[in-house]
Amino acid sequence: MKSRSVNLPMNPDLVAALQEISPCGSDDAPTVIKGWRSPGRHWKRIVAEYPSGWKLRVNFDRHGKVSSASSHLSLVVRASKP
Repeated sequence: MKSRSVNLPMNPDLVAALQEISPCGSDDAPTVIKGWRSPGRHWKRIVAEYPSGWKLRVNFDRHGKVSSASSHLSLVVRASKP
């Protein structure tokens, strides 16, 4: 069975927990939070996207504990003539 992503509601407790793991989005709330569950209905991964361009990815072990977390920033630079 394949895991599927689901959009998670903007729960203040979830947003606070994500900020505790990594303050990558500063004080901004994420615009999108997606979660993936394993066929056994355990959370495998949560990805939060912030309006500032940050993306936070949190992976969980089979017991529901955070096993790893990573964040990255996407920037777009546009060059123009003065």
